[in-house]
Amino acid sequence: MNNSRKVQRRIDRYLANVGRALDHLELDERREILDGLRTHIREELAQQGSTPSNVDDVRTVLSSMDSPQAYRAETTAGRSPQATQSRTLGRLGLYFFLGGIGLAALSLLLGALVAEALFRRRTDSQRRARCMRSWSGNCRMA
Repeated sequence: MNNSRKVQRRIDRYLANVGRALDHLELDERREILDGLRTHIREELAQQGSTPSNVDDVRTVLSSMDSPQAYRAETTAGRSPQATQSRTLGRLGLYFFLGGIGLAALSLLLGALVAEALFRRRTDSQRRARCMRSWSGNCRMA
């Protein structure tokens, strides 16, 4: 494996660990942080005059950065557990509300289809009964 792949794998592994540590954040917020970190790593490597394939320089830059767990601690420090929990419950409530509306619409549609089928069946049987009671016996079913 050449050095540039090793370098990229090491950077990707670090960013993946940070991403897992930030899994409590919204996807857009997490992407923004990870993009900022990726840019910071590139800038640090450029300041050192490093070639992209120098593994030791990448190791030095990554070791100077915070651990992935530190990013989680930073992002949860200003948030109360109740705020995170209420946001989760709010989403859950929205999903239940939308699901309820969907079920109501589905039941109305199915109810209308069943009612129409029963009405047709009833009117067909009433026509047959009227035809049988008639004197002529010649009935045309439409």
